[in-house]
Amino acid sequence: MSGASPLPVDLGRWPNDPYDLLGVSNQAAPLEVRAAHDRLAAAFDPDRAPEQCRRLRAARDTVLRDLDLLSLLETPLTLELSPSPPRSAPPVEPELSEALSAAAPADAITSTLLSAPPPTMAGLWEMALYGREAEAYRGLVTLVRDDGPEALYVRLYWLLTALPDLDRERTPTEWLVRGLQACGLGGPLWALYSRLLAEDDAEALSGRCARLYEVPTDAARLLELTRLRWLAAARVQRWEVVAADLAELRQRLPASARLAWAQVWSAALDQLLWSDAKTAQTLASQCSQSLSGLQSVAPEVEELQRRAVRLRDLAAAWRRLRPEPDVPAPLLALIPLSWSRPFAEVRPKLQAFLAQALHAPRVLLRALDATFEQPAVLAQFARLLEQWQETLPPQPLEARSSSDLADLTFAYLDLADRSSYRSLRLGLFDFCLREAIAPEILAELAIENPYYWLAPDRHLAEAVAEDEPLRLAYLAHRLFWG
Repeated sequence: MSGASPLPVDLGRWPNDPYDLLGVSNQAAPLEVRAAHDRLAAAFDPDRAPEQCRRLRAARDTVLRDLDLLSLLETPLTLELSPSPPRSAPPVEPELSEALSAAAPADAITSTLLSAPPPTMAGLWEMALYGREAEAYRGLVTLVRDDGPEALYVRLYWLLTALPDLDRERTPTEWLVRGLQACGLGGPLWALYSRLLAEDDAEALSGRCARLYEVPTDAARLLELTRLRWLAAARVQRWEVVAADLAELRQRLPASARLAWAQVWSAALDQLLWSDAKTAQTLASQCSQSLSGLQSVAPEVEELQRRAVRLRDLAAAWRRLRPEPDVPAPLLALIPLSWSRPFAEVRPKLQAFLAQALHAPRVLLRALDATFEQPAVLAQFARLLEQWQETLPPQPLEARSSSDLADLTFAYLDLADRSSYRSLRLGLFDFCLREAIAPEILAELAIENPYYWLAPDRHLAEAVAEDEPLRLAYLAHRLFWG
């Protein structure tokens, strides 16, 4: 890094929403968006942190595409579908008006329009804004062609989204996909469709979506499409979709594109390694071998290979914990989700688990104790809590002085049973919750006290500082109730 940054180095802790990542609103000016990107990107060296720089560029481009879409549409359609009384509608040629007002389907009016002046997209859109939506829609349909402008498909999408009864044979999504096939996987159409794929598993797994692999595009956009499809496939355990997509990608990505293939195999492993299905395990083994055997000096490829090792270790540790009776199923379910899904999808499940577990905080502590033999799982739960903490408003500064905290801590510890850490631990946990003193703060306060040795070679402060389950149970309690 080349300077201080408000973003952590760990990409897993970055916000998924591009607006949150850049710290701009959905009404920001393009200049403000670019300035936010430049300010954040200046803290990362492109050679040492290429993925961070790529994520920032992708967020910038997504937000700017949204702004382009707003500029393209000029006026929100849903606010101006009815005519505005003070304004008069623009004149329409009699032949065009008669053709557009006919009840015939869109294809049938094409021949009628041949004798009339050709309608323009701008004129038809203006007609829609003055309340003549059905006529405008039918006119816009007649303008559709294989190389039609992107703005045409955007208008058809929004018009049919606002008024679905305009067309009983088509859906708004069909216009998105037709536009992407005509114009390529980019711009406002892709921004709209990619958000739809993130929310609609059926669409993401549809043949219509799969046909977009045939559209010429770059490796980055192919990977984005693939990840969205595989997220949906994992949610419904449709592993044959992953297999089919890998076969399709072999036709699209050359073997020499080592970084692109490393990203593809890594994205597949993110979903496959958590499943017990035979198909998933077979695909995971193939992808893992391909990724680990990839010869490349690119640091991005090497980082993806190291990440795959961490993932395999975590998935193996998670499986070893599944028979453990003291580890609740909802806690176990959070581990694969926290690795493979956006935090926005995981957060409600985390809160639901804590809402139940924290009515008896010692139960949560016992559950985390049961994961202690599998430190990879405990570390993943810690990262999940840290992600949650980053989404919350800053906590107010501690009103109590360090001397007040020390007095509270020493008053408790002086009277507590310190014959062993085990005999002290649960009471100490209750004390930390009751007095809102984090265990790590207690350890810092106790470190200088010569009376708090548990054994000749072990001080109480050291035992508390090393007690990760205690720290995480306290942190979860504070985040949930705070």
